[in-house]
Amino acid sequence: MVVLAVLLSASVLLAQSNLTSLNQEYKGRILTLRHSFRSNSQNYDARGNPIKPGKEGPWTLYGQLQIAEIKFNKDELEIRGRRIGLLNENGSLSDYGVGKSPLYLPDPIGSVATIRIQRSPGATPESVMGKVFAFTEQDLLAAVPDLWKDYVRSRVDPSSHGGQWEFTPGQAKEKRFSELSRAAHSGAGHNAPGITPPKPKYTPEPDYGGQIGRALVHGTDIFVATIDENGRVTAPAIISPIGLGVDESAAETIVKRWKFEPGQLNGKRVPTNMTLEVEYRRDR
Repeated sequence: MVVLAVLLSASVLLAQSNLTSLNQEYKGRILTLRHSFRSNSQNYDARGNPIKPGKEGPWTLYGQLQIAEIKFNKDELEIRGRRIGLLNENGSLSDYGVGKSPLYLPDPIGSVATIRIQRSPGATPESVMGKVFAFTEQDLLAAVPDLWKDYVRSRVDPSSHGGQWEFTPGQAKEKRFSELSRAAHSGAGHNAPGITPPKPKYTPEPDYGGQIGRALVHGTDIFVATIDENGRVTAPAIISPIGLGVDESAAETIVKRWKFEPGQLNGKRVPTNMTLEVEYRRDR
């Protein structure tokens, strides 16, 4: 009985030590979730699979969490934090909402989210967190939507580490654009010499993505996309974003509602790459 009590006491002290170390390492850091679920209460199994996940929202609204507290609850790890957005400032995505009162932030920025992850026997807390948060660049690219993959791949700062990602400004753009983006600018690929470019027929303005629009003064979303043979917009990719979920709203409107006279080559309709811009101006 004495030996058992000593072992249990040692186990508790070890758990407390691990928990203290974990909070010292991660408290205050901004981590990116592998899934941008809208719910502020999320549960995952030991493999990192979401349990009753609900709907995902825009990555720049629901994808980041500033860690406030980590604790053990029986056989699970519980992580609490504030939602932090991403907004394009000075040419690069920056954390939005850090140090600001939730009273002055548009929902969901500033709201508290709780992440619960089941722990398998012998799993370290870091390995458990790594199933839900994107700690490597490969994890990050897998987590962001297709709309964002090219931008993130070309702009993520290689000096970022530990899952706290930073993005470089849009300098030397021509060198940083993807192959698709370069094609739209240089006349390569679908934009071969002699092609008559597409002409817009119907380009309604997107909304601001709800309440978030009130946090913006102005901005221009720039996409590269393909206009197919039927004049529909396909495969949009972000070149220059606004952030805070506005880009998804713009992309959805462009894909679902914008119409073009398709490009032509020798009298035949052909797919053509184009750069598309959507400008937002807040009403005064």
